Amino acid sequence: TTLTGTEPFAVTATFDEAVTGFDDLVNDITITNGAVTGITMVSATVYTLAVTPTGAGDVSITVPAAAAQDNVGNGNSVSNTLVIGNQIVEITQEQIADFMLTRANNLASNQPGLTRFLMGEGCGNFNLSATNGSGSVSGCVTRGNTWAEITSAWSGDGSYTLGTLGAHASLNPNLLVGGMVQFDYADDPANNASGKGYMVGPYFVAKLPEQPLYFEGRLLYGQTDNKISPLGTYTDSFETERWLAQLRATGEYKLRNTTLMPLLDVTYTEDNQRAYTDSLGNTIPSQAVDLMQVSAGLDFSTPIPVQMGNLELTGGIKGIYSSTNGGTAAPEFENWRGRTTLGLNYDTGRGGTLKFGSFYDGIGSNYESYGASLNFDMKF
Repeated sequence: TTLTGTEPFAVTATFDEAVTGFDDLVNDITITNGAVTGITMVSATVYTLAVTPTGAGDVSITVPAAAAQDNVGNGNSVSNTLVIGNQIVEITQEQIADFMLTRANNLASNQPGLTRFLMGEGCGNFNLSATNGSGSVSGCVTRGNTWAEITSAWSGDGSYTLGTLGAHASLNPNLLVGGMVQFDYADDPANNASGKGYMVGPYFVAKLPEQPLYFEGRLLYGQTDNKISPLGTYTDSFETERWLAQLRATGEYKLRNTTLMPLLDVTYTEDNQRAYTDSLGNTIPSQAVDLMQVSAGLDFSTPIPVQMGNLELTGGIKGIYSSTNGGTAAPEFENWRGRTTLGLNYDTGRGGTLKFGSFYDGIGSNYESYGASLNFDMKF
């Protein structure tokens, strides 16, 4: 009843009495967006047509008048028109929308933090971890007012890499402004899609005078070049145009021996796919996807007295709102969920550091994720 690829299929033509002469592939069948490659007589009244679709639009098939004759030479009347709907356009749109939403989520989640620059904190580290079939790389470096950062993760579900170069100028002790350029690459095996792109734009970091409250923001614009193989038999190219806006507020307040760190993060990104013609001749319409993420929470850290070294209890709770709009192909999504963390940091005082962390994500929703980590570092 529907066409989801270019694989051949069979159609049955039934006459209401025995006929002959129904064997001309060119003249006995009227077909659009396909070809009849064979006619097989099942009985004197039933024939099977082997049809190979082109994949470009709906396939319509009709037996014209006088294509066959009965035993006294009368020709048949024209048949009904059978239409098999082509779903390739919808399939392609759905895969593109899902790919763009996955990339938008990765783009938003991997944005580098900027507040550290106003706090005078540099960066110069590199981390690599790998297991069978998955791994991650992250690193950053600062030199004066210029900086670079990279994050990358890969697994059997795909990969995403984001690299950022930035530079800024300090206008006063409580304000700096700068610009950044980002390059990213996404590979999504589930949708047979991949793409590379860039984003560029300004950013700022500000601090309230006399208050440990920091604000940062960025506005980025970019484009991407992508490839997709929706049926696994051919590969098409398409382009997108995208925006990202982010505002973040963080603070650090002392309540006796406890440090409280509030956080508010609002991120919006939009990706607009341009219309194109695929390898089969179908017009794939343009579509836009967007993602809104809002996070609000409070982290804390408090010391615990021990006889040797330093022990710190850490934790926090965060509310996360997510909203997506998948354009014409993917359904809209909107939910709230909560996330909690709890951990311990122990400094032995002799060059060793032991860190334990745990989290639970999905409070108040059908989503659930949890985990724990244990790390030990020793300096020689």
